[in-house]
Amino acid sequence: MSFRRRDHLLAQALACAALTAPVACLEDDAAEDAQLRAGSLNCPKCALNAAQVGGNPISYLDLTGAPNEQGIAILHVEDPEGEVYDFGVFQEELAAFHEGVLVASGEKMIGWQIVLDFAGKVKPITIDGRSTLASWAKNGAPISVYALGTEDEVNVCPGHAPGDAALTIIQGETYNAEYAVVDHQGPQWITLACVDEAVFKVKRFGYGPNGDQGGGGKPASVAQRTAAIKMVIADYCGKGHSFTAPQTKVMWRNATGTVSTADPLQLVMPEAVWTAEGAACIGRPRWVPLAEVLKTCPLPMCSVYLAKTPGPHQWRSLVPWVPGAPY
Repeated sequence: MSFRRRDHLLAQALACAALTAPVACLEDDAAEDAQLRAGSLNCPKCALNAAQVGGNPISYLDLTGAPNEQGIAILHVEDPEGEVYDFGVFQEELAAFHEGVLVASGEKMIGWQIVLDFAGKVKPITIDGRSTLASWAKNGAPISVYALGTEDEVNVCPGHAPGDAALTIIQGETYNAEYAVVDHQGPQWITLACVDEAVFKVKRFGYGPNGDQGGGGKPASVAQRTAAIKMVIADYCGKGHSFTAPQTKVMWRNATGTVSTADPLQLVMPEAVWTAEGAACIGRPRWVPLAEVLKTCPLPMCSVYLAKTPGPHQWRSLVPWVPGAPY
């Protein structure tokens, strides 16, 4: 099953791995609703729970006004009085500009409308609210999240109620959910990532293209970001095939120790060691039987890999200890 088909299953099951004890969370019906509503998406690169308007994905847009691969283009942004401005992003906040000068951003954009061209059909999206979420990185800055609604008062993030702040902005790149990799890059590109998507979680780790987890306070590299995506969706084989499901217990720790959800009082065992190519080794998979993974890709066991001098890696994922289980 591909990244885009399994991504919707990760909503609260993975979000529960905050910087406290990593216990599994029960997921409500939002993920299932997202799968049903997004079934008609004509976008192989988009996750099934991607931001959308009437089944049309808006998960990535070009700030220059050029249409994306689905023919959707940014026209402008309007304030509540109907004044028209250039739409943009400022420090990963929604923003309005006039002749290159910042007019409003962030909280001040509530009540404004983003006007898009859907292959000849003009549709406004209302900015209904904004809030922040704590970073999962140590001393990480909070990330902004927005509530965006359609003309029919439907949240653009599937499965979320109107007014629910469930979307964040990632500027500088887009993602190919089919293969779980970074896709387009450049300041003109923005990703509108819903909270149930893997790339939302990667940003919350501090691993977005404008984050600070790359060493020395710099952004993570493309390889580091890709490794984080692979880990979140359990893409052991590195081809975009996900091996996870809701209510799954999993913990993770990055190579520098700035992101760690492992409880020091809980006995754990290795699940995998992660690079941009997927898992460098496999231990006890978080959800599927080990044989299912090895049938797809013959990875070395982590008990052997870690006993030697392991190669460079970005992340380790951990699962609760099971006596006698191979790893």
